[in-house]
Amino acid sequence: MNAACLASKILQNPNDLNFEADQETELESSLVFVQSESSDHLETIPEPYLSQICKLAEKVNDSIKSLHDDYTSQKITEDAFLKSCKIGKGIYDQMYEYLFELESEAMTSSDHEKLFEELANLRKTLQDIQKQISDLDIEFEIVTPPEEYANIESKLSPSSFIAMIESAISYLIYGDGERREHEKWKILRYDALLENARRTICYYINTKIMSKRVPKEFASTSLSKTLSHFANKELKEWEKQIFSLLPPLIINLDEIPPSENQLGYLRAKYNTFLKAMRTAVKWSEANQMDEGAFHLDALCALTFTDFDLNDCCETVVDTFIRLGSEALKRKPENEDKKYSNLLSHLSVKDEEIRAAPRTAKTPLTHQLLKSANGHLNGFLGLYQFDPIMQSNPRHVLYTKIVSFKGKDSPKKIINIAMGTPTIESGYCEADTNPEIKAFLRHYQRKGLKHYYGNRQDFYPKTLLEGDESVRCHAIHNLATLFKGTFYAVTLTYNSPFYYQKYLTYKNKTLPELKDEIFTVLTKSRSRHSIDFLPDSLFSLNPDLSNWIENELERLANEYKDTFQIQSRGGQFINEFHTSLQNYVDGWTKESKIKIGYTRYAPRITDFKTQLLNQLFDLPPEVSGNYIPEVIVDQLNLRNWCIKLIEQTHKIVFHNKKYLDGKSRRVFVNTVYIFIDDYNIINLDANSSNFTCKDGVDRSVASNSKDYSAKAINNKVERTPDVIKFFSTMLFSRALITHKRPIIRERFEQTEEFTQFYLQNRDELIELYETMFPGIEITLDLFLAKNK
Repeated sequence: MNAACLASKILQNPNDLNFEADQETELESSLVFVQSESSDHLETIPEPYLSQICKLAEKVNDSIKSLHDDYTSQKITEDAFLKSCKIGKGIYDQMYEYLFELESEAMTSSDHEKLFEELANLRKTLQDIQKQISDLDIEFEIVTPPEEYANIESKLSPSSFIAMIESAISYLIYGDGERREHEKWKILRYDALLENARRTICYYINTKIMSKRVPKEFASTSLSKTLSHFANKELKEWEKQIFSLLPPLIINLDEIPPSENQLGYLRAKYNTFLKAMRTAVKWSEANQMDEGAFHLDALCALTFTDFDLNDCCETVVDTFIRLGSEALKRKPENEDKKYSNLLSHLSVKDEEIRAAPRTAKTPLTHQLLKSANGHLNGFLGLYQFDPIMQSNPRHVLYTKIVSFKGKDSPKKIINIAMGTPTIESGYCEADTNPEIKAFLRHYQRKGLKHYYGNRQDFYPKTLLEGDESVRCHAIHNLATLFKGTFYAVTLTYNSPFYYQKYLTYKNKTLPELKDEIFTVLTKSRSRHSIDFLPDSLFSLNPDLSNWIENELERLANEYKDTFQIQSRGGQFINEFHTSLQNYVDGWTKESKIKIGYTRYAPRITDFKTQLLNQLFDLPPEVSGNYIPEVIVDQLNLRNWCIKLIEQTHKIVFHNKKYLDGKSRRVFVNTVYIFIDDYNIINLDANSSNFTCKDGVDRSVASNSKDYSAKAINNKVERTPDVIKFFSTMLFSRALITHKRPIIRERFEQTEEFTQFYLQNRDELIELYETMFPGIEITLDLFLAKNK
């Protein structure tokens, strides 16, 4: 009898967990037994079988308690938990019935005493839960059993009985319905991470340390031989560090403890591996002159450059789309590949992923706490924000291939997905983690270069606002520690200039518009407001708020008779901003004040000037951006950007005098992408990453826009596999890291950018040809898909 049938029979029975005083079974028709090997009535149960049954009773009790913890923490639904309790109750009844109907001669043995003690513990656990269920006034769902098992009545031998109970426990722990389905993708994730670690580390040890030739795709199968290399010999300290990485990679599902399931087992294995790797690279950092430091740093570097989770990510995204479509009760979308492009069905997929049951994701409270931990830079020393140790995997997204006219060998640049490589404890201090330093030490030894595209915000904030500047400083400090190896550029996705919001006068009276401007500038005081004045201005001039109020009143008197005339509202806004800028310039030398750039429908000349200032002139504490002078000077980047801005205006936007908010956002993102490409090519980087705090929202939007721009420029935006990977990349990182969908705002930004260039492909191609003459930029995925 399989686990599903057994569970069905248990679940068909009464709607409660009540226990009769005389201990007679209540499940008289619940679980019928298959024919035993012997028809003779058993008189005793051999001691070894009693011991096994005792362990099974203990496992059921521990499992029920573990499931109860999952239920209270919202990891499983009420329905799934109640069904599990029912199965546990059924197992209890069958154990009790089976044992008492036997004429055992060993009832006083220690195994019997232990067994009935465990059964009593299980009974108490279920009774305690029943009290809670009664308080909640919840009834059990009754499930009808398969008909073919309805009339079988006989007794099992001890071995068959144990096998049946083990099957029931397997169903109890893993389930085959909602719970199991919602855990499959998480199991797949950890399995993929551990397999990557096995393959990568075993291959390195076999080829670099043991000097053997092992095909990379078969390296993980040689783990036992790799372990034997370290056995029965006196190990050096660095060899001990490497050896410590291997045991967590050995997977044996028979090791799963009674209170755990496969997911918990694999998660614990991966976390043990992470801890072993951190210990190893800390040893390496402290013993740089030791011969083994080279190997340890190289092994750590491979966890950045050799982990491939793309197949796993695709399966995870497909799973959520299916779960969401089932929840919405809709049939899978039939994609017409002939007419598909990068955005085909993308909004539908986003809707379905968001509709997937919450039990497949992290509970909302956990999502908020996890996000808050990073937002608050750790909890005041009580809890660290350390993404690399907190289920935030790093893996290769794709490889950028740059071909130069007249040269045979193209340049390959690995693009890595990752969270911020920093550690914080909530005291406005951050340090880079040992793993990124080991990665860069390896690069330094090998003469390699890494380009870090930072998508965090250099603008300093309070703790509650989520200050990212401390992480930005820590990341840029790596460029000093690893000069010539590590290059970092911060281009923020969070500044008011990036958002390009602006006031509109449409459908507003003059008093309403005047009050809105005053509120935004003096009361909202949020950096994400439409307009923004730094706190320093109000500190320098306490009378600033009064001046703003008086100036708005003065202009309102001038415009009151003509405000309803078309465009006069826009002129009112522009004139006020000009007056405000002149006023500020008149009493402070702080000319790099960030005001005025969000004014209504700005002229393109103003916008282009502001864009250049945001990138190169304003302090990072004001703009949120930071391009180090060493990069600007070495690459003549400012002059190149002046050309880029002019050519983008000319080619993409056809020299329009005014651009709306959407067009300006596309303009900014285009400049970001081209700056990164220019830097990567001219710094001769071997790898890159574009990372925000967690690498799941801003980072994903950045990578996805870069991918869509390259796909459109290479004319593969209609290729089905290219389209498939685009949606996988856009949705998967938030799912596998935070177990939630990507933030909608970042999804919409990506959609906006991609839609624009799908409609303006020729302009994008011309811009690439103009800014990168004689250079072709593509991705390995495009080449593979076109073979």
